[in-house]
Amino acid sequence: MYNKSGTVTSVSPFLVVLDGEETGREFKKLSSYEPKLNDRVILISHGSSYVVLGGVS
Repeated sequence: MYNKSGTVTSVSPFLVVLDGEETGREFKKLSSYEPKLNDRVILISHGSSYVVLGGVS
């Protein structure tokens, strides 16, 4: 299992810039997670993409 982390740069549409990258990308997220701008998040590999598990404080 390969995990990544990143920063929420937009809530609607939901965009995350992964660490080491410069462009935000759309990812699916757990329904229980309510993103806020600039949240640090952790993502887990799911198929050919990633799913945001939630914010990291």
